[in-house]
Amino acid sequence: MFREFKIPVVFFLSINLFFAAETGTENSKDLEKMFPTNLEELGLADTPRLQAAIYYIDFDGGADSNNGLAPAAAFKHSPGDPEAKEKAAEVKLRPGDTVLFKGGVVYRGNITAQYSGSEANPIVYNGNSKANFGTGRAIVDGSEPLTGWKKCVSEKECDGNPNWNNIWWTEVPFPVPDPMAANLYEAGEPLEVAEDPKPKYLYWPDPFNEAEYFGFDVNLTTSTSIQDEKHLLQTDPRAWDGGVVLIRSTDYWVNFKVTGFDPALHKITFPEFKDILAKGMRRNSRGEGYYAMMNAVVILKYPGQYVVKSGEKKSTIYLWPLKNNAAPEGITITRRRCGFNPNGQSNLTIEGFVIQKFVSPRGPGGGGIIDLERKQNGGLVIRDNIITRCNKTLTSGKFGVIFLTGQKGSLVEKNQIYDNRDSVGVEIEYGTGHIIKDNLICRNGGVCILLWVNSKDCQVIGNTIKDNNPEHLDAHSPVGILVYKGCSNILIKGNLVVNNGQRPLALYSPDSDITIACNVFRHKGPYVMEGFGDCKNVSIYNNVTVCDNPNGRIFQMGIKAVKENNIYVASENKQDKGAGYKLDDGHNLYLAPGDMNSIFTDPEHQDFTLKRGSPAIGAGIANGINEDAAGKRFGKVPDIGAFVYIDR
Repeated sequence: MFREFKIPVVFFLSINLFFAAETGTENSKDLEKMFPTNLEELGLADTPRLQAAIYYIDFDGGADSNNGLAPAAAFKHSPGDPEAKEKAAEVKLRPGDTVLFKGGVVYRGNITAQYSGSEANPIVYNGNSKANFGTGRAIVDGSEPLTGWKKCVSEKECDGNPNWNNIWWTEVPFPVPDPMAANLYEAGEPLEVAEDPKPKYLYWPDPFNEAEYFGFDVNLTTSTSIQDEKHLLQTDPRAWDGGVVLIRSTDYWVNFKVTGFDPALHKITFPEFKDILAKGMRRNSRGEGYYAMMNAVVILKYPGQYVVKSGEKKSTIYLWPLKNNAAPEGITITRRRCGFNPNGQSNLTIEGFVIQKFVSPRGPGGGGIIDLERKQNGGLVIRDNIITRCNKTLTSGKFGVIFLTGQKGSLVEKNQIYDNRDSVGVEIEYGTGHIIKDNLICRNGGVCILLWVNSKDCQVIGNTIKDNNPEHLDAHSPVGILVYKGCSNILIKGNLVVNNGQRPLALYSPDSDITIACNVFRHKGPYVMEGFGDCKNVSIYNNVTVCDNPNGRIFQMGIKAVKENNIYVASENKQDKGAGYKLDDGHNLYLAPGDMNSIFTDPEHQDFTLKRGSPAIGAGIANGINEDAAGKRFGKVPDIGAFVYIDR
């Protein structure tokens, strides 16, 4: 069993200020007097850092020809940015140095670390966490403004689209690899690639909603074509140029660029996909295959949609703006892969930033802090950042918005990770001693926390994970916490995981010694916990697990586990007659959803502390878990569930 670490766990993260905007400017009088130039005065150092330097970064007012060592002599670009020139490009960071970005300023660039700190004196990249340089957080942004818009003047100019009078277009002097890579925003609001039928949720059609698809006759289908006389009615053979077809396979999506269109046969062609003819392909209620169309001007039908036509050297963007009948304003297009790349360097701290609007056209999906080349490192601290509005492309995999590959323990704590389309929240692979704690992860659409291959001696504690694509319940929809092959000695404690797509917790062939304690898992899918493989020594202690699906159950386990002091809420549960609950030999308490109010303080609002008179009070068995989800100590006879009862 995992040895319990005596670290207080903050279970419920306050999100009252979660969406608060942090922008502003400052008066620049007497800057050199107002701002200290050593780490201790700034409050950024826990230990003395001899001869450490602070390099100031001001993207709006700095210059790379400055020395960077005072606010009035700030660099424009950070050391490590490929766009840095002159003195900014010549800086060789040393252990203890800090790179301090001006708060409230949008920094359009990305930083690749070139140097390592030491354990006692890391190199720090700081986004004005102490409010000593500017106002609010520094914003590291992967996008550029998109201007030069022209209004369509005819239906012909818009490939025959009858909505031509609402559509604008502009050219960009670079190819966009696929429409998702553009990652367009209008005045901070996400725009979506045109799809037909239009899905309810931004990004992919719902696999269980037939209204979000067209059907195709399997008898008229080949491995390279779909024929549909009901919907492929265009008369122009170039109507689907640049278009993408989405085909629902057995349990996953595939997408192909349309290579041709025959108007006479109402047939699109695409690269070969042999599985489309397989008997196991997913079918609708009429026995037809599923498909949807994406990224063609002819299907640009709604405000907030766009289409990308990309050539070898330039691309054309077609847009129906959110502000109807008005010229597009405040449009941005993503140009960079990630905000920070640790690049195999160790003992770095990245803290206090807003990091937004990054996309990777290949390899790992775009994100805030990513080991792009998977170079191993150690001693990274990723703390108190807001990472948002990142995206994946049609071809890149779902990799972490924070993605680290490490040999030695890294700490990812107190970050807010939200609204990153179809992306993993935090992913760590390899190495030992990693800690992921007290993060808020919501509305990302992928696995929220992922311990990948051969991560050992790791902790996932005190995180709040919620609302990650809850409607998409297919096999590849989001998982709250996933522990994968070869991982061992893992502690998962004090997490709140609610309203996610497929299941809150999954163990896929980990190695050994997985302790799951004092968590709250709530879900409306078919089951709450899933486990497969030959993992040894799985302990499930003092959790609250709620399955809101009337046909669901708590476990789908191919792994043996010791289960003690848990509360299981599911319709499948059988209670003792007249008691409203059942207690088994492992002191696990079973009850039906309708009986939760007799056990918990306010389950409707995710408060699963025990109420007075609850049968879970003092009904547990000692199992080595000494503290609950909030850091309160259990008594000699512990309570059942995630929390110690407190008499209010």
